[in-house]
Amino acid sequence: SKRSFIVLRGLEQNISCSDLHKSYLDGLVYQESQNRKLIYGPNVIAVQVPPYWRLLSKEILNPFYAFQAFSVILWFVEAYYPYAVAIIVMSVSSIALSLYTARKQYTMLHDMVQSHNSIRVSVLRKGSASETVSSSELVPGDVIVIPEREMMLPCDVVLMNGAVVVNESMLTGESVPVTKTPLPDLCEAGTYNAPIFRLQDYKRHVLFCGTRIIQVRPYEQLVKAVVIRTGEAPRPPPRPLPPHRHLPSDSHHPSLPLSSPSLSPCLSLTLLSLSSLSLSPLSHSPL
Repeated sequence: SKRSFIVLRGLEQNISCSDLHKSYLDGLVYQESQNRKLIYGPNVIAVQVPPYWRLLSKEILNPFYAFQAFSVILWFVEAYYPYAVAIIVMSVSSIALSLYTARKQYTMLHDMVQSHNSIRVSVLRKGSASETVSSSELVPGDVIVIPEREMMLPCDVVLMNGAVVVNESMLTGESVPVTKTPLPDLCEAGTYNAPIFRLQDYKRHVLFCGTRIIQVRPYEQLVKAVVIRTGEAPRPPPRPLPPHRHLPSDSHHPSLPLSSPSLSPCLSLTLLSLSSLSLSPLSHSPL
């Protein structure tokens, strides 16, 4: 048989709205969930805190510090030792402050993600009672019960019944809560008319990862939602930049005025000018 690689996608690809209601409303059996976990992996967002030596290597490779090193060599060659020492002190202070800021940001993001990866959710199993598991155990196709309390969603889910009020300010920046309605079953009686589920067309029925549940409006039964995407898969709505890839460039600029590397050339030129003014009377004969 011919072997080939396929792109691993979530549950929202090539599935109809009616199939979501018929095939996944009762949840997955335990063995099926374990098999999907081997394929999709755990539902976690990994944020590694880099060691200091790696942050230092990235910082000193900045072209600005290459210019600083050239300036230090030039001042030493010209015997302007105080200026060279001043540049060295300011550059070392700037690098130390940048490393401290970057390390602190990585640590804060790591702690925030760790708390997000360990949320307890109630999952329905087909043919058995519901069970409470960690959010890292969720896979596409699982059915979770939306609790009647505030909770941050650990994955993307599509609402199957009930109504939920969520805060999507993390995604859109708007503080106005949004009401999510259940996904309609568009399979008419006697005729099969079920459109393909597309995330862009059914956003008002999808609860996205990272949004916070504010209020749940249950009906006669439990409010259920089907997991359609887990892990670090890209999502259409605007999301924060993954913290383990790039940090804001502002972290490279220290806040202390004396340790700002942008001031060192100006300070060096100022000191050089003052030196020239102090030495200029020696080059002229007295009247």
